[in-house]
Amino acid sequence: MNKWVLLVASLLCTIPSAWADLGVNIKSLALSPALKGGESQSAFTIQTTGDGYLLCLDYTVNCGGVTTSKSLDLFSLSETTDGTYTIPFSYSVPTTAGRYPTTVKITGINYGGVVGTTLQMSGSTTTVERQAPRYTLVEEFTGTGCGNCPRGWLGMQRVKEQASDKAGVIAIHQYNGNDPMYVANYWTPSFTGAPACWLDRSLYPDPLEGTNEEGILTTLKRHNEQCLPTVATTITASYSADGNSVEIASSTEFLTDGTGYTIAYALTADGLTGSETKWKQTNYYNDNSAWMLDLLYPGLGMEIFGKGGKYGTDPVQLVYDDVLIGSTWTKQGTAWVSSVAFTSPRQAGTTQHNTGRVMLPTSTSLRAALDLQRIYATVIVLDEQGHVANAARCRVEEPTHIATPSHTLAATTSAAYDLLGRTLHSDSKRHSGILLQQGRKLIVR
Repeated sequence: MNKWVLLVASLLCTIPSAWADLGVNIKSLALSPALKGGESQSAFTIQTTGDGYLLCLDYTVNCGGVTTSKSLDLFSLSETTDGTYTIPFSYSVPTTAGRYPTTVKITGINYGGVVGTTLQMSGSTTTVERQAPRYTLVEEFTGTGCGNCPRGWLGMQRVKEQASDKAGVIAIHQYNGNDPMYVANYWTPSFTGAPACWLDRSLYPDPLEGTNEEGILTTLKRHNEQCLPTVATTITASYSADGNSVEIASSTEFLTDGTGYTIAYALTADGLTGSETKWKQTNYYNDNSAWMLDLLYPGLGMEIFGKGGKYGTDPVQLVYDDVLIGSTWTKQGTAWVSSVAFTSPRQAGTTQHNTGRVMLPTSTSLRAALDLQRIYATVIVLDEQGHVANAARCRVEEPTHIATPSHTLAATTSAAYDLLGRTLHSDSKRHSGILLQQGRKLIVR
């Protein structure tokens, strides 16, 4: 924006009568975890009332006794039709890991006072011991019978091709029951339509356009940068001896105290396709010209599903990646329960080891489509709010056979290591979980 425009706007803000009718209310808070002693990069959603433009805002935050007061310049804020804005803000957090009550209060707008019925709102902020890499879980609700789902297929392909080191997709084919990739045993998020997308079970962008039509990759990048994980987790997986299931082991380090964490495992498959009609994807975009689809979805590649495009038929034969084929979740009554669970306590700096088994599909057509070299296991750790604290993924390997160590090695070392590669006490019996000792994988209970 031109500096003279900013100057005029600033001067107008100093005239109280020009903004006397403008008020604000806080609608919601999204408080993000932060490194202890650092700053939380969070956001609040507000709604303006009355007449005028919101050009600046003052706020205070009290997080566990640590007070922050700041001003935000909002000159570049785009006007909305309903006066609702989501505004990023930051505040300081305590110097120890934990969970702290947090109160946010708007104290002024446009360099003056403020009126509103909800100027204050409270929540909680989690602080962590250290900054661990985040691996975002991207869950997509889809199905072969969904005519708009080619849009989701394309968005998830973009995530896979350009952000696989930062995020993992689970494509949940539960839209239509005759989908050959339909799998029931998965705790499905509360999707209201398809295609739909959930990032870490806390953000709901469009699976292709992302938030505010910025593109799913831009939304994903910002989410990864702002949302600090509260656990660090690793995973290994191999096929069972009979080849009918996958044996999974994980280690989870808690970066803050908490009692509400839960854990689950899921299997996904790449490269699924079939020549039968039931494998083909319904495509509502095939009647649209390439230029129309590029106008509707600029720069996002949707023209491939239109007239003359690579996939411009209805239905269209696709190759499906990241398809859910099983999990440790089962429904018991009205509740979803995972066969894997953490034990107490879950304190900052401690690590828990878990093992579990996920059965491969028994459906003849789905089982026949599987390439056992392209099956992946994902560990999902949820916090007490039901958000994904962190996740990790690995390819399922053949059963591990570690060579017997030489007598020289056996005589000189008996150290044990956990799955994070850390040396434990020389006596592995003092520890529980999945350990490596003298070249062998041990399960100590």
